[in-house]
Amino acid sequence: MTTKCKTSPKITPVAVAVLRYGDEFLLAIRHAHQHQGGKLEFVGGKIESNETPQTTIIREVGEELGLDISTNSMCEFGQICHDYGDKMVRLYVYEIALTDSQYLDFKDKKFGLDNQALLWLDKMTLLQSDERFPQANQQILVWLDNK
Repeated sequence: MTTKCKTSPKITPVAVAVLRYGDEFLLAIRHAHQHQGGKLEFVGGKIESNETPQTTIIREVGEELGLDISTNSMCEFGQICHDYGDKMVRLYVYEIALTDSQYLDFKDKKFGLDNQALLWLDKMTLLQSDERFPQANQQILVWLDNK
């Protein structure tokens, strides 16, 4: 599913990894100084000019969490475009199922490599936490609810 979005150099392309183990999702809390600071987020980051969304996800998850997902399968959810007023983003969203060993390595971690707080939420709690996410992420929650 894709949300309509005009092509513009002012739109920041962002790759988003919905990291999942069974019915649990690994999330981070954005630092206060960041755009949408204090909000929950799925791990990801800006797509560089020489990258695909998939290579960006592998790089960002490695940089932010120290987790190698290069051999994990990625399921494309779609694209989301959102205008925050001060910033426009195009999110390329992929779901990544973590392995048993990856989950065991991360289930008790409280902070990522950028010192961002980490937490696991089960699907029901995640879907009830919509106000804690940036507005652009609302469509991701809809996709997860319909899955």
